[in-house]
Amino acid sequence: MARSFGGVLHGRVLPAAAALGAALLLGSDLVARTLLAPQELPVGIVTASVGACFVIAMVLRRHP
Repeated sequence: MARSFGGVLHGRVLPAAAALGAALLLGSDLVARTLLAPQELPVGIVTASVGACFVIAMVLRRHP
């Protein structure tokens, strides 16, 4: 995703990857804390769920 925003130049891809990674972890933490209000889910479960969906979408897009 960062390469699609930043192009092929490393000077643009690195900040885009850092910003996207921070946004992903921030969003995962927010979901983990608010999904089950009195309890908290581990952030890794939410992050892994998002990552798994992304990988599956990439595989399905590459092999129709």
